[in-house]
Amino acid sequence: MKLKLKVCGMTDRKQVETLGNWGVDLVGFIFHKGSPRYVLKDQIKSADLESTLPGLSKVGVFVNEPMDQLLAIAEKWKLDYIQLHGDETPDYCQQLQQFLPVIKAFRIAPYDQILEKTKEFDSVSYFLFDTLGKQYGGTGEKFNWDQLLVPLQKPYFISGGIGPDDFSALSNLEKKSVQLYGIDINSKFEEIPGYKNLDKISSFIEQLKTN
Repeated sequence: MKLKLKVCGMTDRKQVETLGNWGVDLVGFIFHKGSPRYVLKDQIKSADLESTLPGLSKVGVFVNEPMDQLLAIAEKWKLDYIQLHGDETPDYCQQLQQFLPVIKAFRIAPYDQILEKTKEFDSVSYFLFDTLGKQYGGTGEKFNWDQLLVPLQKPYFISGGIGPDDFSALSNLEKKSVQLYGIDINSKFEEIPGYKNLDKISSFIEQLKTN
């Protein structure tokens, strides 16, 4: 598989360094105060991530953040990408895309028409598809991936309840969907919110490398 791997909800500096050494492509830091993985309440401080780890891109995850505040955080943390997980408008995304590549997340419910949800967001760099829940952010549950078998206008990340045993299903999706760009993993690879089970991630990475 040639898909990018993004590990989201990071709160531990040493784990971030380990993932960088293992060749993970992107790590996500959640800047939404309602999240149990809200990064600013944990161990990582902005000074810890001033330098760019080789080959590792930093993604800031935001929910309905005022743009001036978002850009200030992005500059302080030296973010490489912005992931928007709220109700941000196409115009907001277009303005933000002038500063950094934008990953726009869409929360998918059963029978959602993917093309209808994404059609006004041509300005962003990537889509991310997650499962609809009662609150913003991930649910740890999957949606029906067959909903993605449509001609999307952007490459996308798949998210939502992906676990160590989902490699075969992801491989099948990759064969069917040429726009699939990356895998976003989080809660199924955790010990507690924000702290990952590195053994599970290591095994998953080996599967990616050997297939």
